[in-house]
Amino acid sequence: MTLNWPAVGLILGVVAILVFRRALTSLLERTEKVKDWLVAPKQPALPEPANKPLPTRDTAEEQRALEELTTGFDNQSLRLQEDWIRADLTKHGLTADGATEKVLLRHLAGTQLVLHLERIYYSIYSSQLQALRWLNSQGTGVSADSLVGFYDRAVSAWPAIYQDRDFRSWLAFLASQGLITESEESKNAPQDADPFGLKISVLGREFLAFLVNAGRADPFIG
Repeated sequence: MTLNWPAVGLILGVVAILVFRRALTSLLERTEKVKDWLVAPKQPALPEPANKPLPTRDTAEEQRALEELTTGFDNQSLRLQEDWIRADLTKHGLTADGATEKVLLRHLAGTQLVLHLERIYYSIYSSQLQALRWLNSQGTGVSADSLVGFYDRAVSAWPAIYQDRDFRSWLAFLASQGLITESEESKNAPQDADPFGLKISVLGREFLAFLVNAGRADPFIG
């Protein structure tokens, strides 16, 4: 029997459509989506920039904001800390004269100050804190001999701690942490001379206020 190839091809085509109908439908849907994307309108062009002047600095507004952000956050210790930071910036050829820089500088000084006071709190001995409070009550500078009693009582109570710590190293801690100062004459005296004209420093008073404001208990040992 002679096959009618056109008729056979038509039959096979119908069968293929019936069998692969779902796959063909999915393919057509994807093709339509691609076509839609290809003919979709592109991103519209950006509008021409308007001829508007750039905003100018309002110095009065900056000053108002500066005062608002620093009011109540100012004392001698903070200003001294700021001076040290500014000196370090100047040494590296930098400045901080804008309103924003001044606010950030004040907060940086405050953060550094609190961290320093925290370090002192965890290092100072009880006897040194007692001596610092006594100095805070003195109107004039005192000699080192006036503080020996605080040291001697601590040695009696804590001999193991003070086995390798003499009075000079005990006193030197207060000075090295910036809690006390000595007179100019004392600074120029021979190195082996006992210091005199000792006073509590601005930082020393700030430390005592920090203990009260933070509700810190006095150190127990030393």
